[in-house]
Amino acid sequence: MLPVSRRDCCSITRLLLLTLVLTVLPCLGQSRSKEMTVEVPFSFAVAGQVLPAGSYIVTELNETSLRIYSNQHGLIFATHPVQGTLPESISKLVFHRYGSVYFLSAIWTAGNGAGRQLFPSRAEKEISQRTDSQIAELKAAP
Repeated sequence: MLPVSRRDCCSITRLLLLTLVLTVLPCLGQSRSKEMTVEVPFSFAVAGQVLPAGSYIVTELNETSLRIYSNQHGLIFATHPVQGTLPESISKLVFHRYGSVYFLSAIWTAGNGAGRQLFPSRAEKEISQRTDSQIAELKAAP
């Protein structure tokens, strides 16, 4: 084994610290951008559960899961990526509306050309066979 000088150890330590800083800092900057707040004026279904009208925060947990929550309600649900034609200019939630029933369908983040789409629940699949849907979009707070 070759002898390692004190100078070599300091250089290796500095290199490791620099690598750590350059790896962690971009992650810290991204954590805030993956959260949005939106005022939903109607009750709506998400992943088989109905949430009442109110102010909600949507947070990305990982590549396949999102969390939606308010002061009293919340849940975690699965999504899959969906590609848009252009980057979105605003963050928004997209709902499928069947009469007076709303289902959360997709989440789009400003500046991103890819969104997150929810898997339709059994209830949405059943109602979609009987009724045509309309699209309702709600902008997130800036």
